[in-house]
Amino acid sequence: MPVVGVLGEPLRTSAVILDAKHSLVAQSLDSPLGAETVNGDGFGIGWYPVGSEAGTHPAVFHSIEPAWNDDNVRELTRAVESPLFFSHVRAAAGPPIQRTNCHPFRWENWLFMHNGFLAEFSKVARDLAFAIDPSLYPHVRGTTDSEVLFHLAITFGLADDPVGALTAAVDHVERVGREHGILFPVQGTIAVADGATIWALRYSSQGESRTLFHSVDVPTLRRMYPDADRLTEFGDTAHVVVSEPLNDLPGVFVEVPEATIAVLDREGTTMSPSEPQPEADAAAVPPLPEASARNGGWVVVTALAAAQFVMVLDSTVMNVSISQVVEDLGTTVSAMQAAITFYTLTMAALMLVGAKLGDLWGRLRAFVIGAIVYALGSLTTALAPNIVVLFAGWSVVEGMGAVLVIPAIAALIADNYEGVRG
Repeated sequence: MPVVGVLGEPLRTSAVILDAKHSLVAQSLDSPLGAETVNGDGFGIGWYPVGSEAGTHPAVFHSIEPAWNDDNVRELTRAVESPLFFSHVRAAAGPPIQRTNCHPFRWENWLFMHNGFLAEFSKVARDLAFAIDPSLYPHVRGTTDSEVLFHLAITFGLADDPVGALTAAVDHVERVGREHGILFPVQGTIAVADGATIWALRYSSQGESRTLFHSVDVPTLRRMYPDADRLTEFGDTAHVVVSEPLNDLPGVFVEVPEATIAVLDREGTTMSPSEPQPEADAAAVPPLPEASARNGGWVVVTALAAAQFVMVLDSTVMNVSISQVVEDLGTTVSAMQAAITFYTLTMAALMLVGAKLGDLWGRLRAFVIGAIVYALGSLTTALAPNIVVLFAGWSVVEGMGAVLVIPAIAALIADNYEGVRG
């Protein structure tokens, strides 16, 4: 989920969202440092008007279209100039694709965005929601863990002490997560703004957080790169915080260290350590295993692996039994090769569609529907009296079932497995 925050003199927002070499829209298609290479499940921008100060209310725009395919993103970002703005592209990891789940989130004069996740959110969502101030709960409009985290920070005093509130919110998530046996409850980077200042936190329970960078001050960059025309777009007090550098020029972006809060204002960037200390009994924290399974345990993971094996075995069996099938159905080798080729093409052409349907319907539902379709295709293939019926049953019906099942298998294994990953 690439993110970008910009502070300084008014800047046309397209300068970093569209026009940079590694712009936010470019990163939505290819995010080399991100956990998700493609981030096409929504876009958002929040911006403060020219002349804003602490307390000024921002405007927001959200879309569920992929950023690279939304004309409104181009029209808007080329028209809007702002002294402080956030932008975010989303890769849905469970919560549905809807505008209320798109970042940045807004409350009064505050903007918030999050690149990461709260592990096993379904286990802790109820307890975390109960910790939100009752007066704030009606403002929780979506279903994401990020929005809950934002409202926890508000509850813990974001308006008075942003650093303390962010730390307290993470502390609370850590404590609740450990009480539910979650090894690494928090992952990611968090950014908030009040109209004049940006606070950006890089933290994860495991100590392996998503990347976060801030820019070097513009006067220094102009001395380093006197021929870089693009630097003329940025004022002397401009500062940028990003999940990934916007260009390849050495020294332009500096990585924010692990467990650190960066504070960006018109005076520059300062950083301080931030190591949340959840109030949890250390003896109650489970030891770190090499790997473990959840939500049904190894039975689920084994069943999913078996389903994947069947998909692979099916193609292998058909290839090695061509001569027998040709003899039984009275057809030709070329016809059988055409059936095998069409089966492969069906999966190649529709695999991304199947993955997207899994996001929209839910991975388990997509898996079940795909498995039923695949089973019907297998039955039709087994009973096929001629090559036409075999072609329809195997190449078409089984192929369509497979494009739902295979992406769902990968997602469901990820949902049912935890531990150290490479």
